[in-house]
Amino acid sequence: MEAYRKSDKQSLKCGWYVAVALAVLAGTGCNPPLPSNAPRATGGFTKSPLWVQILADVFGQRLHVPQVHEASAFGAAFLAMMGLGLVRGIDEMQRLVRVEREYAPDAGRHACYERLFDFYMRMYWHLQSQFSEIASIQRGEEPAKGERPV
Repeated sequence: MEAYRKSDKQSLKCGWYVAVALAVLAGTGCNPPLPSNAPRATGGFTKSPLWVQILADVFGQRLHVPQVHEASAFGAAFLAMMGLGLVRGIDEMQRLVRVEREYAPDAGRHACYERLFDFYMRMYWHLQSQFSEIASIQRGEEPAKGERPV
């Protein structure tokens, strides 16, 4: 993962964006633990080793990238195979999905991302009144009496 090591400052910046995105997607403001078995990463982003490594580092867990990058299409085809009686059940999918690459997390970067995520969450809650103000500006509302005009 030479590109990741060459520019740790840039990769930490990328990881910050990933952590923010995960917090927004989680909706709960927490970084939920992943299942104990190595999760699989699929989709177009898996063509970038850098992004998959960043996710492994953010989660602090190994990630497997299967040979089939588009899991949705594969899953639909597999369900069709089940419907046709070509496979007996979901358990048979395991033998059809081969792992192309495994990404191990870097403990140092994971620790840094945890600190950044904690900082992000503290900053997020601290800025709630500013978020409300932005929302009222977007709605076209006039400032309340005593508030600074925009």
